[in-house]
Amino acid sequence: MAETLVDTAADHGADATYSGPSNLEISVRPVPIRRALSNLIENALHYGGNVRVRVRRDGGAVEIVVEDDGPGIPDDRIADALQPFVRLDTARARDTAGMGLGLPIVSKAVRSENGTLDLRNRAEGGLRATIRLPLEQG
Repeated sequence: MAETLVDTAADHGADATYSGPSNLEISVRPVPIRRALSNLIENALHYGGNVRVRVRRDGGAVEIVVEDDGPGIPDDRIADALQPFVRLDTARARDTAGMGLGLPIVSKAVRSENGTLDLRNRAEGGLRATIRLPLEQG
């Protein structure tokens, strides 16, 4: 699913790359997780101009890392970014697309699968979103 989303973005001319296995099965609700991954990829492309997605198995979990080279999120606003209807870019007009729901949707989808979402600014610039999902729901 992650590879397909990245390939679709690249097919539309985006600077998008995927690394990881071509097949890794996990038991999750596909629609919310697909939407979560799509939101992260779209945010990376919109704010960072590029996206790199890495998927790997890590013990009893799968780790999905979505990175970009954009401005990141101010450290003191990361928690705010996960709240519904919060838009961090105050310069954006109200009629600009987006309702401030992208990251809260990601967070809710991941939590509903007993996973975790970690947002961190990269030392070299940009944002790193790391999703960890258990391979087996229990």
